[in-house]
Amino acid sequence: MQYSPLCSHVLLLALGCVVLSGAAAADEASHCRVSPSAQHGNCGMPYRLSNFQGNFECPMDVRVGKPHNLQQLGEILNEFDKVKAVGNGHSFNKEFLCAGNGSDSINIVMTELDDTRKYILAPPSPDLWLDMEIPDDFPIQVDEQAMTVNVSAGITQRILLDYLSDYVHWDEPKGWTLPAFSWFIDQTMAGAVATGTHGSSMRYGSLSSQILAMDMMLANGTIITITPENKHIWNAAGVHVGQLGIITSLLMRIVPQQAVEKTVYEGDFKGEFSDYVQKVSSDYKQALEIGDVDLIKEILFELDETEAFWFVPENIAWVVRFSHLKRQPWFVKENIAPEEIPQVEAFDANPDMFVFPQNEQYQPLEGVPAMAAGDSKMWSRFFRNALETYATEGTFESRKAYLSMIDQGMSMHAGFSPYNQFEVAIPLTHVAECLPRVLDVVYGDEKLYEGFRTPGLVRFTPGESFYLSNAQGDKGPHMWINLEDYVTFSDPNHTPNEKFFKVIRLFVDECDARLHWGKAGFQEAVDSTDYNVVEKYGNNWCSFGCAVHQLDPTRKFSSMNDTFWEFYAKTSPNGPTAELSSIMDTCCLSNGPFNADACICA
Repeated sequence: MQYSPLCSHVLLLALGCVVLSGAAAADEASHCRVSPSAQHGNCGMPYRLSNFQGNFECPMDVRVGKPHNLQQLGEILNEFDKVKAVGNGHSFNKEFLCAGNGSDSINIVMTELDDTRKYILAPPSPDLWLDMEIPDDFPIQVDEQAMTVNVSAGITQRILLDYLSDYVHWDEPKGWTLPAFSWFIDQTMAGAVATGTHGSSMRYGSLSSQILAMDMMLANGTIITITPENKHIWNAAGVHVGQLGIITSLLMRIVPQQAVEKTVYEGDFKGEFSDYVQKVSSDYKQALEIGDVDLIKEILFELDETEAFWFVPENIAWVVRFSHLKRQPWFVKENIAPEEIPQVEAFDANPDMFVFPQNEQYQPLEGVPAMAAGDSKMWSRFFRNALETYATEGTFESRKAYLSMIDQGMSMHAGFSPYNQFEVAIPLTHVAECLPRVLDVVYGDEKLYEGFRTPGLVRFTPGESFYLSNAQGDKGPHMWINLEDYVTFSDPNHTPNEKFFKVIRLFVDECDARLHWGKAGFQEAVDSTDYNVVEKYGNNWCSFGCAVHQLDPTRKFSSMNDTFWEFYAKTSPNGPTAELSSIMDTCCLSNGPFNADACICA
């Protein structure tokens, strides 16, 4: 890939105004459950059930649960018919975020458990433990010998990463980090895992692939520990969109920090960069056909720790590559070997003292009319200059080298203008054929690029075994493209940004792309009734359905859009379609996945 090194730019004067306004909003914030350095004044949680900009609000009758401990969490579960765990509201899909529509529904805010909330509001440095023992109930427990961290569900990714980076006084003087992490790091760890949040690593995959075990509270209040030994439940829980239960803690891999060299190149997206990934895609397909495992690893290594900003209106790509001593061409492995899951007793008590109505006074972030009316290329140049910080080349520690939104960037980003976030996951085997077709339309006569303001973010991950992973199944590695619609919310009439939505539909239809579970698209760009989950996920969709009915038979966790989360099957090709729950004895193996030999997922 031959690109010229990225040249330096001078920040637009207007950007300074935006940064200042973002800082002012942060000073006024008092309740966002994020790192103090990333504060902003737009959170709905934990008082109003909405996303972090106050949009995608749940119906006002839905209650807010703020338990102080796990016992109270179990008490709430016993009291309400419909339950959903939430964190900071880093969601763009109200139908999956909200527990239901009425007062029998409650969203439980996992940042509000006493130990978690106390730590989020005033994060202590690991230096504190030089003079005292680490309390057993502290929400981040590092085991350097095992190279693991046990983290409570409501801790954010940023807070965890910063704590690990500062954990330098014992076995590892450079500190620790997660093997791979995402761009947005102010969501809770449980929410990130439940939706398959990812960075760009062909070795470690998504955050879900970095967990070793999770504790989950089920609908009856029992807590189970889920590990890879129970392959079926593990594959269901790794990406479960809150449909199985409530994650209470996660055991995750950690690795020592190391020196990482970051290099940035600029080139055309439609042209240099697309030609490059198309060639990798073609080479990968050929290697698959001949079954050369070593060649497959060598080809996929080209995409390992590769990310790209796509400035759509300008057809510009910033390609970011990383190199370090431990970077080798090998592929993440799947988990195997089932084992029985231990359980503990259920809780029973009166939950009234930690159940609240929503705050009716909260107002969502208002749109910026200039964002909708302005020239797309002007806005692209604006954000390209704003992202200069992330394009700094050099050698840094892992935490600072890999791409993630910096604290001040989050404060500005959250308070600048409301937006909707989408992400498509494209099988690498499809990229060579479908990407040119999509880009020809984007930059063709319809000028679909005019629907974009901020850059897209391109990343790559290997295949995963989880039933609902967007990189699941026989389609192997995937190319992810995160895209944001800044126009619809800022249009005075909220007129849909059809040029943007058409691009999302093109990826879904032309590239067989799957939509990210924590982001938008299921209603805005693609009618959820036309998004055929059986075609997208095959028998894995019904295997997930088996796990849902095995762990949550009353469907307490089915969410506001409960019709989306319905599972059907047939016992013969010409037979009637029935709800999976009514034919589980035939269609689901005992405490196991879908029985494809006996039934057809429909």
